[in-house]
Amino acid sequence: MVDALRRAHGWLQAAGSLVDIRPTAEPAYLEVQLASGVVVAGRVGDLNDSAGPNARHARADTALAVALERGWFVSELRLEFSFHRYADRIAEVRDHVRDDWIGARIDDDALERAARLQGSEPGARLRIREQIGIGRLRPIRG
Repeated sequence: MVDALRRAHGWLQAAGSLVDIRPTAEPAYLEVQLASGVVVAGRVGDLNDSAGPNARHARADTALAVALERGWFVSELRLEFSFHRYADRIAEVRDHVRDDWIGARIDDDALERAARLQGSEPGARLRIREQIGIGRLRPIRG
């Protein structure tokens, strides 16, 4: 990742900028949206300490810190927002995380809790909430 940032620095013109948009290292959460508010049913975790989205996102944060420390870029702007993925059934949530999120898992207790909450009221909605960071990096020359 550090190498990719080094190469991007070399490709950008002095007036150019790099847009960095990716999930933050904060874990994603399985939530149920009820009429009374949102309830967290569980967390999307890594399969192990080195594989999974939380570990990858933390490594990306470290790579960016190295690029800033080496003077390749200056961070002009950084914002965060929540991104939600909705599902109709708990099986969709489970299958999406298992099949599309490399190295991620949601434990069975969280899935069962979400299913109970969803069944507790008509119109309850399942969702995964993920924090996304977006920033603009300007190359430093000289």
